[in-house]
Amino acid sequence: MESQRAGAGVVEEVVVTILRAGRGLSLKTWAMTGAYLAMAGALVGAVAYAGLRGQPALIDGLNHYIFPSSWHGFSSRLVAMILERVPPDVWVNGVVLLGLQIAALSLFPLKERISLAVEREQGLSEDSPDEFPLVRQGVEELKLLVINLALGGAILWLGYSTAEWRRDVASILSHLHLAGFFAVDFMAPMAQRHRASVEQILSALARKPVAPMLFGLILTAPSSLMTRSDGQAASMLLLVFLANAVPMAWATLAGTRLMASDLRRVQSVVPVSRRGVLAAWFLAGGWVMTQGAVLGAVASSVHAKSQVLKCDYSLPMDGVRVDQPSWMALLSGRLELSGYVTLAVDNPTEFDLAMEKNRLVIAVDGAPWWEGSIPTLRASARSETRVKVPFEVTVTAAQALEGAKQGWSKAKALWSRVSEVFKRMDSPASVVDQAERTIAATQLRFEAARQRVSVTLYLEIFSGFEFPIYLLAPP
Repeated sequence: MESQRAGAGVVEEVVVTILRAGRGLSLKTWAMTGAYLAMAGALVGAVAYAGLRGQPALIDGLNHYIFPSSWHGFSSRLVAMILERVPPDVWVNGVVLLGLQIAALSLFPLKERISLAVEREQGLSEDSPDEFPLVRQGVEELKLLVINLALGGAILWLGYSTAEWRRDVASILSHLHLAGFFAVDFMAPMAQRHRASVEQILSALARKPVAPMLFGLILTAPSSLMTRSDGQAASMLLLVFLANAVPMAWATLAGTRLMASDLRRVQSVVPVSRRGVLAAWFLAGGWVMTQGAVLGAVASSVHAKSQVLKCDYSLPMDGVRVDQPSWMALLSGRLELSGYVTLAVDNPTEFDLAMEKNRLVIAVDGAPWWEGSIPTLRASARSETRVKVPFEVTVTAAQALEGAKQGWSKAKALWSRVSEVFKRMDSPASVVDQAERTIAATQLRFEAARQRVSVTLYLEIFSGFEFPIYLLAPP
C-alpha cells in the first residue's frame, strides 16, 4: 500500500506540475515563451515533417542516386525494403529526437532565460543563481548530444533486424530514450544554474527515474500520436507544429518547476571522480566515433556501388577466345579447356571506379559451366574500359558429348565452326577484314545462342544480396 501511495504521489506531482506550470508569470516571460514556441516549432516541425512525411521522397532520392534510370521500376522497392527494416517507432522517435536535439543546441540561450524567469517569478529557489558561462552551457549541451548519439546508434543497431524480439525491444527503448532526453533537456537548466553538472544531473535522475520519465512520456505523447495519423499536407503541418512545439514550450516552464522540487537532492549527489568521468566520456565518444566511421564506410560504399551500377556492361564477341584443346586427351576421359572472355565497362559517370565484389558465371543450357570473378578493374571516368577474364575448365567426355547435342561428330563440327570464327576475328586490321570480323562476331553470338550459352555478372549490392547483369542470355 505504501508503494502504491508513493507511486500515486509521483504521478500527481508530475501532472499537477505540468498543469500549473504557467501560473504567476509576467507578460515578458510569456512573450519569450511565445518566441521559443515559434522558433522551436519551425525547427522541430520542419525536421519532423521532412522525416516522417517525406519518406517517399527519401526513397525516390536514394533510388535515383544508387540505381540507373532503367532500373527504377523495381529498384525503388529494394530501397524501401532496406529502409523498412528500421522499426516504425524507432524511425518516428529518431526523427522527433533529431528535431529536439537541433532545437536544444541552437535555442538553449533562450530556453535558459525563460527558465531563469520562471525560477525568479515563482520563487522556486532561495539561493541566487550561479550560472555557468555561456560557453560552458554549450559544452553541457554537447555532452548530451554525445550521449544521445551513442544511445540512438545502439538502439538503431538493435532494431535494424528481421528478428521480431529485437525490433520490439528497440521500439520500447526508443520511446524511453526520447522521454528521457526530453526530461533531462528541460529539467537541466535550473540545476545547471545552481552549478550542477550534466554528470550530477544524469546520476541523480537515474537513481529516481520515475518522475522525469513520466514527465517526458506525457509531453512527448502528442508527437508519437500525431505521426500515426493521416491527413492532408496543410493539416499535417499544423499537427506537427502543435504536437512538437507546444509541448516543448510548456516543458520549459514545467521542467523548471519539477526540477525545483528535486534540486537539493541533485546538488547533494557526490560528483563522480575525474577518472570515472573521463572513462565514461571516452567510452561514449569512442562509440560515437565508431558509429561515425561505420556510417562513413557505408556511405562511401553506397556511393561507389551507385556509380558502379550506373555503368553499362557488355560482352564483346570479338573479345572471346577458346584455346585449341588437345582432343586426344578425351581418350583419358578429361578435356582441358582454357581461354578468356572480355568484359567491356562503359563508365558514363565523372568518377574513376574500382570494380566491387563480383561473380562471373558461364552456363551452358542452364547448367553452370564455369564460375570466377573479374580481376582488378579500374574504369576511367567517361570512357570504356575492357578487361580480359581468363578461364580454365575441365570437361569430361560425357559432358563434351552432351554439350555437343549428343554426338562426337557434332562436337567436332562445332569446334570447326568456332575455330574458323576465331581465325577471322584475328585477321589483319584492314577495312575489309574489320567487316569480316564483325560478321564473325555475329556468327559466334549465333553459335552461343544455339548452344544456349549464358554469361551473367553478379555485383554485390550489400552483404547477402547480389544484383545480376545478363551479359549474354540464350533465346
